[in-house]
Amino acid sequence: MNDPAQDCGNEQNSQFESTLAVAGTNIVVAYVDSNRGVFGLGSDPRLTSYIPRLVGYSVSLNGGLSFQDQDVPPLDAGGFGDGGDPVLAVDNVSNIVYLIGTSARQTPHAYKGVPFWKSTDGGVTFGGRTNIHEEIISSDKPWIAVDNGPGTGHHDVYVVARGNFNSTNGFIWLVTSTNGQGTDWSTPAVPIPQPGASFYNSAIIAVGTNHVAFIVWFESRTDAHFLKMLSVTDRGGSLSSVKTITNVVASDTQNFRLQLKRSNTSADSDYFTALPFPVVAINPSPSRSNHLYVAYADKPVSTNEPPDIFFVRSSNGGSTWTERERVNTVATNDQWMPVLTVKPDGSQLFMAWYDRRNDTNNGLIDVYGRFATIATNGSVTFSNEFRINTVSFPPVFAGTLASNKAEGHYDPVYAASRANLHWWYPEWPPPDPEDEALHLTPDTFINHVGEYNGVFTDQQFIYFTWTDYRNQSVGTLYPRNQPDIRMIRLTWP
Repeated sequence: MNDPAQDCGNEQNSQFESTLAVAGTNIVVAYVDSNRGVFGLGSDPRLTSYIPRLVGYSVSLNGGLSFQDQDVPPLDAGGFGDGGDPVLAVDNVSNIVYLIGTSARQTPHAYKGVPFWKSTDGGVTFGGRTNIHEEIISSDKPWIAVDNGPGTGHHDVYVVARGNFNSTNGFIWLVTSTNGQGTDWSTPAVPIPQPGASFYNSAIIAVGTNHVAFIVWFESRTDAHFLKMLSVTDRGGSLSSVKTITNVVASDTQNFRLQLKRSNTSADSDYFTALPFPVVAINPSPSRSNHLYVAYADKPVSTNEPPDIFFVRSSNGGSTWTERERVNTVATNDQWMPVLTVKPDGSQLFMAWYDRRNDTNNGLIDVYGRFATIATNGSVTFSNEFRINTVSFPPVFAGTLASNKAEGHYDPVYAASRANLHWWYPEWPPPDPEDEALHLTPDTFINHVGEYNGVFTDQQFIYFTWTDYRNQSVGTLYPRNQPDIRMIRLTWP
């Protein structure tokens, strides 16, 4: 999806965290793109002359046969950038495409609001950026959805994001726009209640054909971890009580992230992180609009076992849920980062995920998929798994691998720990011969590989995007594997 020419000779050459939408005949894919990013997302005082612009996007006008890399959407009126985490949504009637992201960490405008763009030409270009609710500070992990059901509420736009609001800290916040244009956002932002939670993240919102929205997220408490949810009615005006979807087994997490080693033979400290990210879909059939589906990665029984992909469903709007079902049939090695979508007529669903079953050393990654039929009584029956990618690839991250500390062995935006970045950023102070500990990077991004892939469906096709690490960089100091975005279009069986 991304243009390889923009990566050629550019040490900042990482693309990941893709999301996509289909607007008429256009396919729009947004993703994190480090080409115009900067280490620290604008927060590092040594790099304040750089404007972080981590949201990039591409468009196909021919059904996905080719894509045009459109670089980055516009800055806001103050000239401030963004911190990535792009998510797309489309109004299926007007073909308005909405795009949101995470706020940049620039000062003095640091962390203010949720970056928001709108396209009225099917995602080819985006208008000037606004910031939804600048009172939301430290916005992170946003999500957006459009009400595409007929009747009152059609065209409404819903946004959730984690952050602080005025003097209220640490909530997931909900805002809505009900004028069909993505403006005039509801005031004040509505907090999603989580009393007693010590950590929470990755709220995703989806809207059903009956104009009921559902928010799912994961949260951690001192003694247990959960996936939680609630419903939203009255066009954002009313919230249900919070319900538990399922307990989460995994407890060997760093900020509730699974720690997946580079391979079985790697050092325990050389791992990348993956969220037990709950993805949600609602059955689009009007007769089953209260049928919900959630997929996520988790440990099967013991925290010493590799993670699997699990699936749960509800046929009563989330009041009760089925016992979790493992989707991957081969339980050896790691599986993580699922996507989930339901055919518009409500008769089938599709899932895909990362899978390392084919490497005995649990290193190389493949992408697997699986279809399922949805019976009239709501039961779900999965068919056989199938491999989607054609070339296995290794994970790409700085980690603690000694060789990755060398100049050119990492993307400077996601630099190795205790590295001096003067070799790439001239403004970064060079090494101090009298104090080698000065001017070195923290370990903030050494485990980062992104947190989600993208999927979109219509009645005929599934469009699925993922981060793929098969290609090596060109024209860089060192020919290293780099993250790119790939897409496949599958036909519903």
